[in-house]
Amino acid sequence: MLTSESQSAFCSFCNTRHNLPHPPAITAAELLMERLPQELNTSNLYGDARGKMFGVLVCKTAEGEQVALKAFSGQYNGKWEIDGWVPPLFDVQTFDLLNTPREKEIKKLSRK
Repeated sequence: MLTSESQSAFCSFCNTRHNLPHPPAITAAELLMERLPQELNTSNLYGDARGKMFGVLVCKTAEGEQVALKAFSGQYNGKWEIDGWVPPLFDVQTFDLLNTPREKEIKKLSRK
């Protein structure tokens, strides 16, 4: 369960404490935390990967139905897209064409 302490954080950019006051968002976040191990293989989160950022967004459909969207940052286990999760906001093929050659060079330099 989220506590009042975990529902807020201090932002050094604007010197304000921001809260997660909206009960549907809190419920959606708790549900995601509960279901995460059943939806995704989370064992890698405790190894070399050292975690991942997950988020929820509670919104309404055009018909007025409340839904919770769930997303993760970057790739998850080497995949950009996983059924049931919000996809990237960019074209993955174009990104890969632009990024792959540079990423190989960056990794090569990092090893040196």
